[in-house]
Amino acid sequence: MQSNTSQVNSLTIGNVYFVRVYTYTATANQTTVFDICISEIGPCGTTSATEDFCPYAATLTQGAGSWTSSTYPYYTVDLPGNVNSVFCGSIENNSWYQFTALSTTEVFDITAVTNCINNFGIQAEVYDVTYDANGCCTNFTSMSNCFNPGKNTTGTVTATGLTVGNTYMLMFDGNAGDNCDFTISNWTATGIVLPVELVDLNAVGMSGRNVISWKTVSEHESSHFEVQRSFDGINFERIGTVEAAGESTELLSYNLIDEDIRTGVVYYQLIQHDVNGQTSPAEIISLMRSSERRGILSARPNPTENILFVEVNPSSMHNSPMVQLMDGRGLVVRDNALNSRELNIVNMNLSELSSGVYFLMYTDNDGVIHSEKILKK
Repeated sequence: MQSNTSQVNSLTIGNVYFVRVYTYTATANQTTVFDICISEIGPCGTTSATEDFCPYAATLTQGAGSWTSSTYPYYTVDLPGNVNSVFCGSIENNSWYQFTALSTTEVFDITAVTNCINNFGIQAEVYDVTYDANGCCTNFTSMSNCFNPGKNTTGTVTATGLTVGNTYMLMFDGNAGDNCDFTISNWTATGIVLPVELVDLNAVGMSGRNVISWKTVSEHESSHFEVQRSFDGINFERIGTVEAAGESTELLSYNLIDEDIRTGVVYYQLIQHDVNGQTSPAEIISLMRSSERRGILSARPNPTENILFVEVNPSSMHNSPMVQLMDGRGLVVRDNALNSRELNIVNMNLSELSSGVYFLMYTDNDGVIHSEKILKK
């Protein structure tokens, strides 16, 4: 039996955490693998800010357009304060959306209710909410009609008696826990949580590539995953996408390979996309690659039209390292002396050179030679 130890960092003394253990066996007769997820229970009894609970409501803004969400079965029931007694029906998979009143009456037109599993439809109501010192929702006062038609149909939620400038909550729930998609016109939304439960995100440096991997234990209407990369932790660029399962309640594994490797720290971020166009970023992870290799570590982009970025690690501290670019006849067209005491990043402007094949050469007084073929477009 193989034993592995995982270390949990950044815990807060006095806070409550819980552990979820997932087990799976990929093929017959293969050793069962255990995945452990540790989450924090917040001051309102919620597990994290990525759950769709009252203190973490998405934000609605009036204006042209519309937004679409769903009464996902993956939403955990949230029953703070007296909401269960003031709502006109039972609550099974509710979600919360906050808005600022611009007039004393606000209207939410439910223009589409589709894909209901049981055709029971949705429920919705607007509340004035009070909070305790921790920001937890504690008391609810109804400010609108309770939309609860008991079937798959459209309608309107009209909130009256509002105070201009105050914030109110709009709650949606699936009737008897039904899973439906719904669309609201003349409002837009930010912060809607994607129904993808991510349990693992890692980056591993391997020979000639970095492997970014992640796992999900549930997915609903997931479209694809986007992987972004940064070398400074601030500016990210997309490096690839991976198609998602769409619907799943099983443990699924994904990965993407990054062949543009460099020494030092590289950062990766995973962006989840659902079929309705909503996106949600996962945490940012980092990977440190050592500079054990000597000579030319990378030359990019290749092929290139203009600038060639060359990363070189000298083989010695006292050997006059140099990197040169030669054409097909062996003539040196670019010549750069290197700092022998550190990693070098050389920018070569090739815009004036003719299209064709060139050879990038690293040399020093020890006679070390390392070459890379470069294609100039």
